[in-house]
Amino acid sequence: SDIVINMIGKHYETKHIVPTRRENGELSRVNYSFDETHVEIPRTLARLCKEAGIESFVHVSALSGSPSSESKWSRTKYAGELAVREEFPDATIVRPATVFGWEDRFLNSIADITEKLPFTPLLFGGETLTQPVFSNDVGKALFNIVNNHEQFRGDTFELAGPAEYSYKEVAEFVQDVTTVKKPLVDIPEFVGTAAGRLLDETVEPLLTPDQIIQMKEDCVLSGDPRVKTFSDLGMEPSSMDKYAFDFLHRFRPGGHFTQVEGYH
Repeated sequence: SDIVINMIGKHYETKHIVPTRRENGELSRVNYSFDETHVEIPRTLARLCKEAGIESFVHVSALSGSPSSESKWSRTKYAGELAVREEFPDATIVRPATVFGWEDRFLNSIADITEKLPFTPLLFGGETLTQPVFSNDVGKALFNIVNNHEQFRGDTFELAGPAEYSYKEVAEFVQDVTTVKKPLVDIPEFVGTAAGRLLDETVEPLLTPDQIIQMKEDCVLSGDPRVKTFSDLGMEPSSMDKYAFDFLHRFRPGGHFTQVEGYH
């Protein structure tokens, strides 16, 4: 290979059912921490690619990555970028915003929760901002970067959708698409954190305390003139309302057939 793309990442720290002994001798259920997944693995890959003479290394990080974030996930995403650049100085960094699409953990999760619970839970009044990006657009952007990898060496891209939404607006949008109307209920942070701690004990948690922290912080374009965006690739990002029905209609009572005469 002459181009390598790293997309390794995890939204929770993977763990065993029972504790195992780590390299430092400590017993822990965690087998891959955020530091290992988001920092050490990218560092190792970047170093090996440099040693192997790889022409271009593309590292997929996250738009929310920040050294000042309260979230360990977000801090390690930023630290991973620094680690990659230390080993491969002209690597291309790609920072996608919250991704939506057919198999996402964003719109589908909100629709699933709304369907199962008697209400749609919100945190922090649903005021936190997000700028969701379409999964296909991210794929096309990476394809474009690969085809022009020499041009984009050392660059950083922020990939986000065309509009900012509050989480409350996203929840209302999901309800409009699925036609499942439930009250929007603001959940206290301590309740969300408690639920996250409980679910974090499962092998594949649906919610973690760190994700609760992430929901405090806006995830939108920085506006930094030094970073590139879709426009630098000659692309216009897609809006949620253009594609969301394609994968959210399964949550409608009766599916999409309820809109067709004769299927009522």
